Amino acid sequence: MKEVQFLLDLIERGGPEPSEYDDVAEAYSAIMRAYKSGKFTPEEFKIIAESLSEIWTTETTQGFVLQQPYGYAGDFEVIDRIYKRYISPNKHLARWDNFAHSRKSNQAVRNRKSYFIRMLNSQLKASKPGEPFRILNIGSGPARDVCEFLDTHYHPNISFTCLDQEKRAIEYAKKVCAEHLEQVSFIGANVFRYKPEEKYDLVWSAGLFDYLDERAFKFLLQRMCTFTKRGGEVVIGNFSPLNPDQEYMAFGNWHLNHRTPEELLNLVNDAGVLYEDIHIRSEEEGINLFLHIQNPYLNVKTKKEKQAEEKPKTAVEFLEEAIANKDQN
Repeated sequence: MKEVQFLLDLIERGGPEPSEYDDVAEAYSAIMRAYKSGKFTPEEFKIIAESLSEIWTTETTQGFVLQQPYGYAGDFEVIDRIYKRYISPNKHLARWDNFAHSRKSNQAVRNRKSYFIRMLNSQLKASKPGEPFRILNIGSGPARDVCEFLDTHYHPNISFTCLDQEKRAIEYAKKVCAEHLEQVSFIGANVFRYKPEEKYDLVWSAGLFDYLDERAFKFLLQRMCTFTKRGGEVVIGNFSPLNPDQEYMAFGNWHLNHRTPEELLNLVNDAGVLYEDIHIRSEEEGINLFLHIQNPYLNVKTKKEKQAEEKPKTAVEFLEEAIANKDQN
């Protein structure tokens, strides 16, 4: 396959130049399209991947994604590599990191950090001076967004609770936020079982919902609404189908549930979530969407209520209802 040979030639000469980045992306897309259409078998795809394995080790950002050293894609360390534009010290691999960081999907990840900082600064300006402002950061990963906010903004009344089920992520994030531990606390827990001791002004989750199916999405959204103070806000990030790097990411075994704005709104409605206001925004690339739900609350019927609705009425119940309606008239 010519695209494979093109990539092998680039490996031989030390990686792509910026002028070749689009050709590299198209080569990966062509390989994945061919694979998905059945032009070669899983065994043949494995041979192709192994021929390119030199540039897909943990020494590169793209290789860290593929190798999944922590057991899952999109882990805290690879996200921080994207945030910091990590470049391999191995000169033969450095150009491949430059290529990875040039992708719009990676830029969208970096943009969500700056989006968080701008959003939070705006919310704090609108809040009552002197009152505590509490943020719950779900799936907090490296917490680089929290650290950079506190590095550049002085708000003594703000506090962050960073929640992540990966203990190594918690330890990593504590080091990132070492200078701000008076305002940042960390909890290692599964968010599907987590029961907070307090309510929050903002419940934020930037990069978790991309991995959830619809059932888990709705369940977690419902839980997040119960974590929020009256008048508070839930904000959820989710990549959209406009992501142009889906095939490149798929080659690295990084799969997301891309969702349109309409799909996000439908999930909110299906979850029985009511709200004062709802809107969807995006970062500059238009790839990472952000679902904002202002003052959310649930309109979910209990199991007993559902059973009562589903239970057929008896003849006596029909008669009693008819008599009651007649009396009212």
